[in-house]
Parts: sequence; structure tokens; C-alpha cells
Amino acid sequence: MFSGQGSHYYQMGKDLWESHPVFRSEMERGDTIVRSLLGRSVLEEIYRHPISAPFDELTMSHPALIMVENALFATLASEGIQPDCVWGSSAGEFAAGIAAGVWSLESALAASIEQARHVACSCSPGGMLAVLGPPSLYYSLPLLRSHTTLAGVNFESHFVVSGLHKELEVVERCLAERGIIHQRLAIQFAFHSEAIDVVSDSFVRFCEALPEFKPPQLTFFSGMTAQYLPTIPRSYFWDVVRQPMKFHEGSMRLEREQSSVFVDCGPAGTLATFLKQTLPSHSRSAYFSTMTGFHQCTSNIRILKKHLAGTAQGPVRLFENLPAGQAL
Repeated sequence: MFSGQGSHYYQMGKDLWESHPVFRSEMERGDTIVRSLLGRSVLEEIYRHPISAPFDELTMSHPALIMVENALFATLASEGIQPDCVWGSSAGEFAAGIAAGVWSLESALAASIEQARHVACSCSPGGMLAVLGPPSLYYSLPLLRSHTTLAGVNFESHFVVSGLHKELEVVERCLAERGIIHQRLAIQFAFHSEAIDVVSDSFVRFCEALPEFKPPQLTFFSGMTAQYLPTIPRSYFWDVVRQPMKFHEGSMRLEREQSSVFVDCGPAGTLATFLKQTLPSHSRSAYFSTMTGFHQCTSNIRILKKHLAGTAQGPVRLFENLPAGQAL
């Protein structure tokens, strides 16, 4: 699983950067690409600031997220952990696309930077707000519907809205008055809303000029549609940051189909946390965070390998029985 914007922070993967040669090599490879496009180093940016500092410059955070998730995926592969299925959420779908062989790291980073540039230059400042409450709140509070767009549902008592700054301030006051817990994400634009539509055409044209997308080499589960995709359309990596995220719907579908081992390849363990709130108590599925802000990547990977070694027969496979016709 690959998480999107909001799960990023300074110092992501610092312990792996210092200790794991595959992670370091992949981060350096990504940084070389970004330097050629931006004339700036992502590595210098993420490892020179304290973890507590806000990481909200989109042209840096967007490629940084992809670099870290790609490097973590490669690290897990080097440790013998090969998935049968990849699943991204929002901007995390960029990294899922790399993992599945849909496009290259070069194309994904170029697209992420292009998207970030256009959004930063052309879109009004905004943000995204996580709300701890049932999604029905969005429909029962007229102020929420009139001032924001529903950006995604993560689990039964957690959803995200998107809007411009002034609109979010009104919504925050409304939620505070009702004692509803909420938190701004470290994002300065209203992704998953009409506020970013102005850059749609230019970004899709950019993607059309990239090397042709390949059919996924791993089963590709879309966080946008909660469906398996045998091919990826050219507009897909725009749609994933514009349309609502369906993490809750996707997790419930996968759980109904089979027991699985879910491995969070995001920098904060965000999606594993969502699964913890989603999976029923009788579920036989397992979920693991590999990277968090506590710099325990090495020990987390060791725990994951121990679990897989104790439950798997033969080669380590994270999904055993995909639905008929979905093994690509």
C-alpha cells in the first residue's frame, strides 16, 4: 500500500538512508532525476530540516513522497518480500504505478513535478482537513457540503474534505463548536476538489507525451475506483488526485475476497492505521507499517519478515488467491 500527500514529513526513512544500501541507492537515483528537472536536491531538503518542521512546499514534497515509497518498495524486494498486488491512495498511486511497472521512476517523478508546478502556479491556496467522525456528517452538516468537497473516506469514522483556505476556516469553526475532532493536513492546495481543475488539461497533455504506459506486471488495485485495473489510462494520474479516495470501500472489498497481509509502504504507516480501524475483529488478515516517524524501519522489516516466514509455505507471497481473472 502506498499513501498520498499528508503522510510525508522531513527526515522520512532516515534510518534506512543511513543503514540500507538499496534504500540509499534508490533515493540517490531519484534525487539525480529531480536535480535534472528542478536544479534542487530532495535529499538535501528532507534530511536538513527537523522532523517537526512543516513540509508543505509541493514541488519538493510531491517527488519526495514518491522517492521514499519507491525506495522502500525496492528495499522490501531486496529483503525477499514480493507482493502480488499493489494499492495506492491519492498521490501514492504514482509510486504504485512504478512498483507495478506501469511507468518508470523517471516518468513518475517528472509527472509529479509537472503537476506540482502547475498546481502551485495556477491554483488558489487551499488545503485538506481530516475529520474524525462518520462520513454521514458531511451530508448532515450543510456548511460542510457548501464550503468543501468530500475528498475521501478512510474508515467508518474518518473522512477528509478539501477546500480553499477561507472555506476551511469556516468549517473548522463549525466543527470546533460541535466538539468534532479535526486536523489540517500538511497540504497547501485543495486536491480532490474543483479548485484544481484549472490545471487538468495541461497535466493530461503532459502525461500523453510520456512513454506509453505498460500493462501492470502486478495486480493493480485502484484506490480511486476500488477496482482492479488491467490497464492504466493516460488520465489516470490526474484522476487519482482529483476524484475522491475510496480507501474504506477498497479495504472492505479486499477483506471480503480473502485474508491478506497488508504492507504499508508509506512514510507514516497511515494506511495500516486506517486498516486497524476498518478490519473486523474476526479478520484473519494482518497489516504492517514499515516506516514511521520513530525511525524503526529496520526492526519493523525484521518483524514483517518473521511473520511471513512463520505463515508462508514456499516463496513469500502477500496475496494468495486473487479473484478469477485478476492475476495479470
